[in-house]
Amino acid sequence: VASPGGPNAVRTSNFALIGAYKLTLASIGKTQFPLEKVPFLCPLEGHIYLKMHCEVGSKVEERGFLTMFEDVSGFGAWHRRWCVLSGYCISYWTYPDDEKRKNPIGRINLSNCTSKAVEPASREFCARPSTF
Repeated sequence: VASPGGPNAVRTSNFALIGAYKLTLASIGKTQFPLEKVPFLCPLEGHIYLKMHCEVGSKVEERGFLTMFEDVSGFGAWHRRWCVLSGYCISYWTYPDDEKRKNPIGRINLSNCTSKAVEPASREFCARPSTF
């Protein structure tokens, strides 16, 4: 059946907003959400039930020097390390050229970190810049 407005006609939708809920990071792990914007006397009311799966995706890649605290024979030592943040992992070497020639000294898998905030170390804790 041909469209009465012609082949390039755009028809308006007959759908109408009956209820809404804004999904946020706080929604993760929940299955019941209260509906908002439901018109008065609408048979649709209460909650909507959803089963969700959430995955984190990261395409971040950064390189630079960071100062890292390490335990050396029971004593604390600060070392400047060449670090590469790629995806969820920080790999680190002694020098930038080592990145191409050697395996990293170590790796930190950030997907296992659950702190709500990450911030630079205070000067009272460590006076060195770019420290974690």
